[in-house]
Amino acid sequence: MNEDMMTEAERASKLAEGNADSVPARGKGVFYVHTLGCQMNVHDSERIAGVLEQAGYVPATEEQYLDHDIDLIVMNTCAVRENAAERMYGTIGLWANMKRERPNLQIAVGGCMAQLDREKIAKKAPWVDAVFGTKNIGSLPQLLDQARIQGHAQVKVQEDLNYFPSQLPTDRASKVSSWVAISVGCNNTCTFCIVPTTRGKEHDRRPGDILAEIRQCVDEGAKEITLLGQNVNSYGRDLYGEPRFADVLRAVDAAGIEHLELGGVRPNPEVGLVRDGVAAARADEADVVLAVGGGSVIDTAKAIAAGVSIDSDVWDLFAKKAVLDASRKLPVACVLTIPAAGSEASASCVISNDELGLKRGFSSEAHRPELAVMDPELTFTLPAYQTAAGVTDMCAHIMERFFGATGPVPVTDQIACGIIRSLIECAPAALENPEDYDARASIMWAGTQAHNDLCGLGRNAKPDGRAGGWESHALEHELSAHDPSIAHGAGLAVIMPAWMRYVWRACPERWLTFGRLVFDIEPVDVVEDCIDGTPEEAEEDAVLAIIDEIQAFFCSLGMPRTLGELGVTAADIPALLSTLEQNKGAELGEIRRLTMDDCRKIYESCL
Repeated sequence: MNEDMMTEAERASKLAEGNADSVPARGKGVFYVHTLGCQMNVHDSERIAGVLEQAGYVPATEEQYLDHDIDLIVMNTCAVRENAAERMYGTIGLWANMKRERPNLQIAVGGCMAQLDREKIAKKAPWVDAVFGTKNIGSLPQLLDQARIQGHAQVKVQEDLNYFPSQLPTDRASKVSSWVAISVGCNNTCTFCIVPTTRGKEHDRRPGDILAEIRQCVDEGAKEITLLGQNVNSYGRDLYGEPRFADVLRAVDAAGIEHLELGGVRPNPEVGLVRDGVAAARADEADVVLAVGGGSVIDTAKAIAAGVSIDSDVWDLFAKKAVLDASRKLPVACVLTIPAAGSEASASCVISNDELGLKRGFSSEAHRPELAVMDPELTFTLPAYQTAAGVTDMCAHIMERFFGATGPVPVTDQIACGIIRSLIECAPAALENPEDYDARASIMWAGTQAHNDLCGLGRNAKPDGRAGGWESHALEHELSAHDPSIAHGAGLAVIMPAWMRYVWRACPERWLTFGRLVFDIEPVDVVEDCIDGTPEEAEEDAVLAIIDEIQAFFCSLGMPRTLGELGVTAADIPALLSTLEQNKGAELGEIRRLTMDDCRKIYESCL
């Protein structure tokens, strides 16, 4: 038999054996697993439960947990999501009180934080009995036994993976939906990500093993299989030296298991993945494209749905070489998990082309999703930086429409400024308490209203056009096109105030209206207040104070003030201007037309 297609059971002599002397009623103890973090952590918790049950432990009922009638609590931790890491020490601190009530209660901490802070956890929380890393789930029962005998914390964290976690028994939380891991770890070295430290280098699972587990899940009643990995698109590099994720999908198809899933969407989504999605949607005759995520995921879904409608390359839609055929376009539905872009209700879609160094969008009423599911609780685990970048993006969507060439539209102006005021109030509350439902709900709803064109009603310079000139977005898109690691909202936090300081004199009335409605800022009366100065100087002082307030709000959320904070230098500006001119022509803007020299000055003012 081809070794690649052998199962783990065929290759391994036997799985870890359970305790034959376990007592059915309570066994070696009643346990509860508390999970923090991502899907991989959820799946790891299923493995933890499976290992414990095989060793003779019994899962707690809800009543037992609420009554503290448990003998073992296991926390499976996360080090990637900031809030999860912060909550770990607070939670195990509360468990110390439970242990005083039940001296025989054991507490174990595993997962990514255990891998990272192994000795620190045991020292800071001496009531913890066992600390185990991401590669030591199978050792947990032994560590607990040793802790009982020796009377102090047992720590086992190894750096290298000796066996794939799926060799361990599993207590699946759902019989209908199942996780199947195809790889663990990651070989990338992104500065913002700690996964390679906590999970190690990429380790791929053999195709035969993957298929064996999938068949088992299907036999047990699974209707949905999710393939897991830190970077599933790179699957195969560990085994074959090159990506072979497509081979896994073909093997699944050959086994008669129906699937169609596309993962790997990055921030500032790239057209290559969209092309893959278009090909898959055509091949499988998809009925709908479902996006689960934020703006990047939803925009990718929109682009796939639109790409199916044309006979040429999907990028032709963004290059204006093709026209979307609404009659052939697939419907889009979405489950919003990252409020920011407003893509769940907008007519917009933005995609990058890394090969050309371009980031382009195109708008169509056909882009608006037919269905958007919005649950604020799905945003509780968002990192603070991502929350802040999202709020900044929402504000920018509103202000791009507000600061246009069209004069006052009182009702629309009040709506726009009211949403901004709500964001100024709710964003700090959400950052202080990520599980503040009301604040999260307000932010999510604000993001939708910011980009569904409500805030631009009556402000369109052209009957069929979008309100505003979108100059700041155009300038920022070049930043994230050249460096996809730059969050769109973070780039806007730098660019938008600089653009405002450069163009406000073209229509100071708009800034004065905004300042009055949002910040209660108005120019002083130089005569009545006996101020030494002119009305024009008072007006300028007021406008600059308003712009300063806007930037101060962004910075208070943790957003950058300068391009230098984003890694952009003066040497990068010529390249930014080159692609900007390709995208927008020699001039751009509405409230004031900007030449490429104007744009250069704006970029330079941000350094």
